[in-house]
Amino acid sequence: MNNIFIGFFLIVLGLSFLLDQMGFYNLFGALEFLWPVLIILVGFFMVLQSQGKMATAHAEKKARKEKNKLEEKMKKEQTSEREKLEKELHKKEEVVEIQEEIIDDMVNPKQ
Repeated sequence: MNNIFIGFFLIVLGLSFLLDQMGFYNLFGALEFLWPVLIILVGFFMVLQSQGKMATAHAEKKARKEKNKLEEKMKKEQTSEREKLEKELHKKEEVVEIQEEIIDDMVNPKQ
């Protein structure tokens, strides 16, 4: 935003000097009238710039909240999925233990 303001200011200043040299109007006489307008414009651009920063900060804050919510949801889903997989693994380990006991009983029968 500052670059736009500086560019606009230089264009206006250059045109003012050009018109003053061409005799269309008195630059310094115009500055007596325009200096309050310039202060108003500077203030206006500063307000616009701060509004843009505030809107950007608000959008970033909202995006961070959404990201955190999604991360929490993913963690819960991952935890739930992990718990399911651990239960399934535990069941399979129990089945393997039972199968090993059966095999052991078959190989070494009790008399």
